[in-house]
Amino acid sequence: MRFQIQNSEGRQGRAWSTTYADLPDAEAAVREAMGWDDSVTSDSFAVIDGNGAERVGRCVYPTQEECDADQDGAHAPRIVGDD
Repeated sequence: MRFQIQNSEGRQGRAWSTTYADLPDAEAAVREAMGWDDSVTSDSFAVIDGNGAERVGRCVYPTQEECDADQDGAHAPRIVGDD
């Protein structure tokens, strides 16, 4: 599976233009790009891409508290898996 980072909210950089071979690498790239010391991911959820295909997504947060408090992940960086 390959992973891409989405929902950059205008942020620029290598993290959003790179495809990652595994989830830990993608999560580490989000951490580095955001300047976070640590990160947690949300439970996985379905993401429908522009072609109607279902992909698996996870939002990334700097703390468990922020992850628990976010109801929809609309503004959080998102890691999306692609077969």
